[in-house]
Amino acid sequence: MTREGTVARRYAKALLALVESPDREGVGEELERFLHTLETHPALRQAVTRPWIKGSDKRAILAGVVERNGASPLVGSFLGLLAEKNRMGILSEILAAYRALVDLEAGRIRAEVRTAYPLASAERAQLAQRLGRAVGRTVLLDEVADPGLIAGFRAHLGSLVLDASLKGQIESIRERLRGQR
Repeated sequence: MTREGTVARRYAKALLALVESPDREGVGEELERFLHTLETHPALRQAVTRPWIKGSDKRAILAGVVERNGASPLVGSFLGLLAEKNRMGILSEILAAYRALVDLEAGRIRAEVRTAYPLASAERAQLAQRLGRAVGRTVLLDEVADPGLIAGFRAHLGSLVLDASLKGQIESIRERLRGQR
């Protein structure tokens, strides 16, 4: 894990400790909305990520944005702390770590699934159910279409990688043939 990943996980754990159980999903959604705001407003992102801007000024800028976004006081304070400590640049990593902790607590796991073509909703549900049986948890799919796979899918569930793609099978056969020389 990178240094930023370690720091992000610490912030995520601290935030999780402050949030009541029924509000945990909502806090994740608030952070996601704010992250989207940062991505769509470069001037705001620059204002809250520049190290030479005083922390108090960053907090003041964020106060107005947080109020307009309808975020809770806890999320507003948390974002102010991140800006003040020059950690706003790792907000996406913090959000990912926070979501992973919430999912773990709820008995869920997120899977990034690359498919050769977009799946129909019934196929998504069936794949999530089968992956869930394999890992013993509820699986939430984050689907990405990747035509390079030719057919099938490749799923990343934490450190587990399941490759059921035609491209993966071709690569596996190629490696076995190379080994026979």
